[in-house]
Amino acid sequence: MLLSVPYGATTNYVSVYVAQAGVAVQPGLFFVLLALGMGASRIVAGRYVDRGLLIRCIAVGFYLVVAAFVLLGLCGPLASSHKEWAVAAFVAAGALQGVGFGMMFPAFNTLFVRLAPHNRRATAVGTYLTSWDVGIGIGIAAAGAVAHGSSFSTVYLCGGIMALVSMAVFLGIAAPHFRKNALDD
Repeated sequence: MLLSVPYGATTNYVSVYVAQAGVAVQPGLFFVLLALGMGASRIVAGRYVDRGLLIRCIAVGFYLVVAAFVLLGLCGPLASSHKEWAVAAFVAAGALQGVGFGMMFPAFNTLFVRLAPHNRRATAVGTYLTSWDVGIGIGIAAAGAVAHGSSFSTVYLCGGIMALVSMAVFLGIAAPHFRKNALDD
């Protein structure tokens, strides 16, 4: 759920952020790259997930998403002095978020399913999707409050920190738990 908090902030406020920061780019480009990255990476990640490389897919996705949030957070400060770098960071952030989240979504779903007994798998998927939606809602509300008191740049840099914390919890707690307790199909 922690990972979906900055995702919610991004999907809801990235257009406002670009306009306020003065980044010379159409905000819709971010969403196009996000969608293309998700679509392309799901094809590749699905193959790795089928081979049982869930932890690796999720870890690579985390690295990409952390980088994306940091780049997105830097767009505002870069826009005032290096407009072309701000545009490049914005474009890269959209693509990296798409690829990163696209790798993680199917892998996380499979992870949840493989931890549940056959008669509880629908509940596992429902729990996963509900936690994702709750995080998005929290991200939308929290990002508005943080941006009002600080800036959207701060929101996205904090999103990078949240993604790092989420990655640490996943790699330190969830991944070992999965390796020990996963049920075979």
